[in-house]
Amino acid sequence: LTKLRGRGNERALRRRHRAYYAALAARQEAFGPRRVEWIAALDADHENLRAALEFSLSEPGEAAAGAKIACDLWRYWETNGHLTEGRRVLAEFLDRLDRACPARLRALWSAGFLAQFQGDIPAATRLLETCLSEARQAGDVSAEAWASSFLGWDVYYDGDIDQGHALARTALRLHREAGDHVGVVMALMQIGYIHLCAGEAEPAADWFAQCAAVCASSGNVWYHAYTQWGLAVV
Repeated sequence: LTKLRGRGNERALRRRHRAYYAALAARQEAFGPRRVEWIAALDADHENLRAALEFSLSEPGEAAAGAKIACDLWRYWETNGHLTEGRRVLAEFLDRLDRACPARLRALWSAGFLAQFQGDIPAATRLLETCLSEARQAGDVSAEAWASSFLGWDVYYDGDIDQGHALARTALRLHREAGDHVGVVMALMQIGYIHLCAGEAEPAADWFAQCAAVCASSGNVWYHAYTQWGLAVV
């Protein structure tokens, strides 16, 4: 950075730097067989990821590109325990994104997920309800699906079992409509878990079996392990 400054091409080179790390984040291998390698690669270059995000936050007109990276890292933030950092970064991007920006909805549900995982349910609920409302207005099926899924967990654990179940089924329908295999797997697992907690072993086993089949066809190693856990408990 010291050598770049004053040479007149710092911004161009920092955009190239960001593009490289954006491509790394966009590989989205959190659920497949290369999960360990991908997470390790992100961890090894955490400071470069931070530099790319900081550039996007400090330069006018770059927030949308940076927000995409932050959203692509949603499982990295969780897996490596960088929940506070992920929430802070996403909040800063949300402050800069226009409501019409396509990246905003994904940033909302990603931030809601991290807040939920950190146990900040009031903040998670606000973010996810905002995302759900705006996604419906915008006709963004994918964002509505993810917001429905995570909000379903919030209301379920808050005691509204029926609403939690309904949101999970809505998420499943919308994820299927969007062709999102990861979303489908997570919704199937969520519904199976709800039946399991209700002591309904037979339907729980059916949902877990459906989830296992999708995992096998899509190479989702992570959630295939969860389905085996669910079936074992059944």
